[in-house]
Amino acid sequence: MRLITLNTWKGDGAYTKRLDAMAAALAALSPDIVTLQEVLAAPAAGYDTAAHLARSLGMSAAVLPLRHKPRLVEGRTVDSTSGLAVLSRWPIQAKRSVPLAADARDGERAALIAGIDMQGKSITIACIHLTHLSDGKELRRQQWRQVAAALSGPGSAIVAGDFNATIGTFDLNGFTDARQACGAPETPTAVYETAPACIDHVLAKGLTATGWRTALGHAPPGCEAVPSDHLAVVVDFAFD
Repeated sequence: MRLITLNTWKGDGAYTKRLDAMAAALAALSPDIVTLQEVLAAPAAGYDTAAHLARSLGMSAAVLPLRHKPRLVEGRTVDSTSGLAVLSRWPIQAKRSVPLAADARDGERAALIAGIDMQGKSITIACIHLTHLSDGKELRRQQWRQVAAALSGPGSAIVAGDFNATIGTFDLNGFTDARQACGAPETPTAVYETAPACIDHVLAKGLTATGWRTALGHAPPGCEAVPSDHLAVVVDFAFD
């Protein structure tokens, strides 16, 4: 099973060109599950990142709109949300949201949790985007503990997304960091940060990660834009 996680950078930059680049680059990687953060939806303007990527990849989608506000997209201000999405090649049997602790300076935070039936094997996928606040170390830890508690029951589970911190910040609460399990170096995933770090993570329990790498750092063939300000993290899994 191949899972990819990507922060899609809302509607910033050359949004339409980036969206085409995202679709092409993700399709070339043949994922089974994709988790997305900063998923733009602006219905009045016809923008919907999750729906576009789901159609392009032939996947079903669970979406959690968050952080409603006006945003500048391709030169005009649009009423929009920036949320989370889980895309899957297999049926998404259930979805729920788990509200997370938040700071008024940062806004609404939650986890999107989806139950997926992989041809008779059940797996739970949690997509998260923790606070970006520079002084939010303890808040991020609290948010992660809330996510881990929501997944404390039996069964295989994966948590993927933008943690806005290196993995050493967190007590993994029974989960395994896929990068460390694969012996991969701590490759930076925040493309435009002045002090880049690996802040996008995939954690798992009940599964074994067999490969970890980053992708989407360049415009794919036939596209004119780099997909996002984050690299995608690509992880291959085998069930225990």
